[in-house]
Amino acid sequence: MSFEDVVTDGKLRCEYDSLAEFAAAAQRRATNRTGCKDRSDSDWTLGASFADAVRMAGEGWTEQLDSALGLAESAIETADKEHMTDSFNQPVWDVTGAQVDIGAFLAGTPECMIDYPLTETSKVGRVITLIASISVSASVSADTIARRGRVITALALALSRLGHATELWISNHNSVTMPEAETRIKVKGVNDELDPAVIMFAYAHPAVQRRLMFAVAEGYPGKWRRTTLMGKPMPPSVDGLPEGTIVLPELCSDRDVPNADEFLRKYLGELGLLAE
Repeated sequence: MSFEDVVTDGKLRCEYDSLAEFAAAAQRRATNRTGCKDRSDSDWTLGASFADAVRMAGEGWTEQLDSALGLAESAIETADKEHMTDSFNQPVWDVTGAQVDIGAFLAGTPECMIDYPLTETSKVGRVITLIASISVSASVSADTIARRGRVITALALALSRLGHATELWISNHNSVTMPEAETRIKVKGVNDELDPAVIMFAYAHPAVQRRLMFAVAEGYPGKWRRTTLMGKPMPPSVDGLPEGTIVLPELCSDRDVPNADEFLRKYLGELGLLAE
């Protein structure tokens, strides 16, 4: 359930059930005080206006998507070879096996031995939850945000292609010297259809924070209003999310972009989708 401006123990929180709700809130709460609606330099938002950001929240972002799809396909090929593990199947009766079926043996049945053949099954459950920070320092370039987001998109697409249901979130969380505030947005629910272009926009486009998030923060009450602009980026919270949720931290500098292959192997490995 979506909610706005809930304060608990001094921390302000907003939460939206979809990118569409987030974009609608941005339109409703936006002012011109931070420039979230009118600043247009490409180094800040890759040239996307506020109206562009609202539109892409629904339509997605296809630029650079091919690169993310390529990374995902490479990860899938690797995982297809490595991500299965052996587990015991249902018992079968045959002339050889690991255990004697006494009743069948006494009855003279040749197939009196019970065996438990191995079958390949995935090491993880069917649902994987991922939350990534969109809190970004002002000094971080738009290109850096896009490169990092492309890798996150590849991970999300790979998980889906490997047959796992996913729940995908983004978070803008700031504090330290400022009053603490966090806005979380569900990008994809467990039962929602996966739209690669929308996933790409959510994780890889700087306008998600620098247009839409700044606009939403304009609606924060009182002392929290400047937190998103001036506070230090913090990791996403996992309150209310399942145990084992993948948490991808905040981006504080242009040096923080992960190597794509190492990143994908790390998280696929932690999920048990790659051989140790």
